[in-house]
Amino acid sequence: MADYKKIISTVLVNIRKRRGELGYSQEYMALKLHISQNSYSKLELGITKLTVQKFLEISELLQVLPSSLTNDTNYVNEIRHQSKG
Repeated sequence: MADYKKIISTVLVNIRKRRGELGYSQEYMALKLHISQNSYSKLELGITKLTVQKFLEISELLQVLPSSLTNDTNYVNEIRHQSKG
């Protein structure tokens, strides 16, 4: 069984990376997710648990497949594929 804490950590790192690549602020993400900036910050820091629903909403906002946020290799390949499109 995979170490779920490591997977969650990878997801949170990849969310921050992708958000930065797109130039999105935490405030912007929070606005789009209908939550406060403080609540969004807590999601990214892992203080608040990321629900499946929020995870899917975030991946849509970040314009990536949810699976691309769970693995470093998939994340890199997905970004490369999008840049060619």
